[in-house]
Amino acid sequence: LKSIRDKYKRILFIAGNHCYIEGTEFLTKDGWKKYKDITDEDLIATFDLNGTIYFEKYLNRYEGVSENMLRFHNKSMEKIVTLNHSVFLNGKLVKASSIEDREFQTKHFYPKNICTNNADYNISDTWLEILNYVISDGSLVHRTNGKGTNIHHIQFKLSKERKITQLRELLDKEGVTYTFKICKKYGNNVLQPYYIRIYGDFARDIYSKLEGKKQIPSYFRELSDRQKKIFLEIYAFTDGSYSINGNIIRIWSSNIYDIDFISELATSVGWIPKNREMFNSTGFKKTKNLHEITLAKNIELNDFFVNIEELEGTFVVQCFTMSKGTLITRYNGKISFSGNSSYIFHNEKTAKQMFKEIDVDYLHDSSVVIDGVEF
Repeated sequence: LKSIRDKYKRILFIAGNHCYIEGTEFLTKDGWKKYKDITDEDLIATFDLNGTIYFEKYLNRYEGVSENMLRFHNKSMEKIVTLNHSVFLNGKLVKASSIEDREFQTKHFYPKNICTNNADYNISDTWLEILNYVISDGSLVHRTNGKGTNIHHIQFKLSKERKITQLRELLDKEGVTYTFKICKKYGNNVLQPYYIRIYGDFARDIYSKLEGKKQIPSYFRELSDRQKKIFLEIYAFTDGSYSINGNIIRIWSSNIYDIDFISELATSVGWIPKNREMFNSTGFKKTKNLHEITLAKNIELNDFFVNIEELEGTFVVQCFTMSKGTLITRYNGKISFSGNSSYIFHNEKTAKQMFKEIDVDYLHDSSVVIDGVEF
């Protein structure tokens, strides 16, 4: 900069638009959100280079247009960024354009010790498992009377012995009273189904714990990393499956809210997720489409090479500036840990005012070359 000033008798202030392609989702305290849906009050996920996740307000935000982008992708991850964007790689942030195609594997693009360090939330492990059963296999049965519509009972209709046995053990452990009754076989079901019903104060307590909806309650974001893993494991037991080596969990649900919530919880404990929509293959018109989410419990076992390709054209780009210089994003259902807009960008407004008063040029570009020096 000194040599440039001596030659041109001017100082240049350069701010970058190192951004993600439009459509990228950002992890916030309230879940995954696109750029346009994030307000000044939102807390956005950022992380230190060790992998500890924090939620903070952004310092600045940027939306603009950029020519040419780089797409990093494979079965597990995907992000599309500007050429000068900083990318997390092997414990540090490096320039996207400096990375060679298929030079590194998926595991090299994630911190090794992803965590939130939350303390245990005030709920027992057993209740985490019971609530999962209600979300995945239960029904909230309401009744209407002169006072309005209220929860009447919680009902399960189960056929698999392993589920019936485990649910009853969990309810007995927490002292929850219930009825257990055989019910008629139906359709092509060769297994004998049973009703498990919970009434009265216990039903109302469960209804309250679920915030009145048959879905993952919002306060589960406050669970400790240990509690989140317990909840994800039991979800795999009730509505999912494991790979042979136990590293990959697959979970299915017709509720995209729950799938997105699982993606959020898994990301925060380093169980790298990806999700996709599965179409109705039953032939019945009323059957809802299923969504599948896959969780990699140990990213170190993911040895897929990352493909890098340059996309030509003009693209809308968006980003935020965070105090730690990092963001957690999702694109096409795949998660990435990367850098953010140029760190000095959050001083832009102040800089513009200050530079107006002195002999300084203000440049705004993704890459500026002056006398062979790239900025």
